[in-house]
Amino acid sequence: EGGNTAAAPAAATPLFAFKAHDGCIRAAAAAADHLVTGSTDNTLGVYNLRKRRAHGSLLQEGGGGAVSALSFYGGTHLLSGGSDGDVCIWRTSDWECLL
Repeated sequence: EGGNTAAAPAAATPLFAFKAHDGCIRAAAAAADHLVTGSTDNTLGVYNLRKRRAHGSLLQEGGGGAVSALSFYGGTHLLSGGSDGDVCIWRTSDWECLL
């Protein structure tokens, strides 16, 4: 009576896995079917969550700093910020950097 009733640890099974970056992941954002990660290797990794596969990699404009901030604006644009102060506005329909 009055014994310790600790909950059993939760088990997690990965649904899919990728080697995301050569550097450390510093930022992540998700919207609709996409997950985007930003890294110290100056790239953004784009993943399709519905299809469970990598969509590709993007190079932060200027390429001089780690990607340290990501935020979706609706489902149409992604904002990324680098540690060097560079900002990109990505159009999600074709992943072009507009700024």
